[in-house]
Amino acid sequence: MSALDAEREKMVEVALEKAREGRTTIMVSHRLSSILKADVIYFVENGRVLEKGTHSELMGRKFHYYKLQQASMGLSEQIIFSVAFITE
Repeated sequence: MSALDAEREKMVEVALEKAREGRTTIMVSHRLSSILKADVIYFVENGRVLEKGTHSELMGRKFHYYKLQQASMGLSEQIIFSVAFITE
C-alpha cells in the first residue's frame, strides 16, 4: 500500500476490514498504521518473534515495537519540520 495515495489507501483498508469479518487473517506490513487494530501483533526481526500482543500492550512494554513506533513518529515530525522549513 506504500505506493497508494491517501484516498486509495483508505479504500483498500475499508475493503480489507470487510473481508476480514468473521475470518482469521494474517497481515504482513511495514506500515505501522495498518496494524493498529489487529487482535495480535507479532514483532518479528531476523525471522524471530521478539514480541507479541495488542498495540496497547506492546506500547505499554516500551520495548521493540514501542521503539519502532517512536522512531516512526519522530521521522514524520522531522519530515514535516523539514518541509515546513524549506517552504518558508
